[in-house]
Amino acid sequence: RAIRYALSRAALEARLYESEARMNFALEGAKLGLWDWRVDTGSVVFNSIWAEMLGYTLDELAMTLTNWTELVHPEDWPAINASLQSHLVGQTAVYESEHRLRHKDGHWVWVHGTGRVVERDSDGRALRAVGIHQDVSHRKQAEARDRVLVAALDAVSLGVIITDTEARIEWANPAFAKLTGYSFEETQGRRPADLVKSGQQDAAFYQAMWQVINSGQSWHGELVNRRKNGELYHEEMTIAPVPDENGVVQHFVGVKQDVSQRKRLEAELLELATTDPLTGLYNRRYFMNRLEVELSRIRRKECCQVSVLMLDLDHFKSINDRYGHAIGDQMLCHVAALM
Repeated sequence: RAIRYALSRAALEARLYESEARMNFALEGAKLGLWDWRVDTGSVVFNSIWAEMLGYTLDELAMTLTNWTELVHPEDWPAINASLQSHLVGQTAVYESEHRLRHKDGHWVWVHGTGRVVERDSDGRALRAVGIHQDVSHRKQAEARDRVLVAALDAVSLGVIITDTEARIEWANPAFAKLTGYSFEETQGRRPADLVKSGQQDAAFYQAMWQVINSGQSWHGELVNRRKNGELYHEEMTIAPVPDENGVVQHFVGVKQDVSQRKRLEAELLELATTDPLTGLYNRRYFMNRLEVELSRIRRKECCQVSVLMLDLDHFKSINDRYGHAIGDQMLCHVAALM
């Protein structure tokens, strides 16, 4: 019996050793800090990963709850304590919190902590709790950076949308809603073409646009779109593909700007530069440019013929002299309208 007991004990210890080794390997591989807290005595045991996470060696850490709590950021302790106490009295299945611990060099390390009571006395009081801490500082930094980026995109006056590879909208900023008249809830999961397409651009236009985008390049151009209320507007747009770490495109980012006012100003400037302000007829500058185009066309096509007609108003000076220049201007406008 003694031999059998010894063999059984040895086998059990071997399995226990293997189990502990596997757990240690798993903790090391996942870089998880282990803590083992004797609630009744206040002593705490940490593994080396927990100490290294904060820049310490195990010899430098006092194995007490007080030493542990002194490393916690003061602003985070109330939330930790509330979650911990709820679990100790059995109100929650696990203890969980995200908080900051002070590194040896003074900076703060964000950790995600989880734990569970593994031993209670006959009255249900917690005697022992075991858990892990995982360094999530990089995730917290990324989340903070994302919040800043989203805040910046929300603040800009340009409409910004993010779509999947099927051009379905996943996110849009408030400026996009202001530009198109559609709220984000109305646009989510839908394609921009189904919302704002005006019909002013033909299929060849969009085919050429997607040919550029699908080749992995950014597309930039101007087009006419339609708001929710049916109003047409000129839009300057840039669409850029967003690849993942393997170079596979996963999203598209579109940046939109209403350039209707600029297009109106451009049209007004063009009109001022090419038309006579009194009659509205094209002026000499436009005529000379057009004449060059027509002469070039004639040279390319020898069979074509062209004539230039010059009209003159006889005795127009006498009208100005007898009735005044205002009447003379009316006369010019009347003849221009007839022409």
